[in-house]
Amino acid sequence: MKCRIYKVPFYIITRNVEDYFCKKIGFVVVRKNNFGTNKEIISGFSDFCELDIIEYDSYAMFLAREGKINNKIDYNRIIGQNTFAIALETLDFTNKKLATLKDIEEWEQNFETSEFYKYYQQMHIFDKDEKKAIRDKVKSISKRRLDGKL
Repeated sequence: MKCRIYKVPFYIITRNVEDYFCKKIGFVVVRKNNFGTNKEIISGFSDFCELDIIEYDSYAMFLAREGKINNKIDYNRIIGQNTFAIALETLDFTNKKLATLKDIEEWEQNFETSEFYKYYQQMHIFDKDEKKAIRDKVKSISKRRLDGKL
């Protein structure tokens, strides 16, 4: 099985008392690899939650594309860091949702104004260079402390 590129809706999961709710926010273009992992094609974001079933309490909720989700995993840990989680519904990965060249070009042009990017920015994800700079800074502080210069 080859990697495939899909244009699929993404959802934001939030917690309301004991229930988890999700709301369809917009679309995202992702690459699904042989292992079933999804990765957004520009940012490389891959920490998507996977939704199996969304339960709609009413027809109005169905039309609004917001509903409860089956609590097969504990979203509490994921939501705890950012007050939300970004999710994809497994049922959306069909041949009808395969991305075309036009979809990919539009995604590339509109990425920085997309709803996905707004949520991605709120997640405080560090790139490799930033992580390395943080580690190096902590090492230098620790070394100064051990040398008695702090």
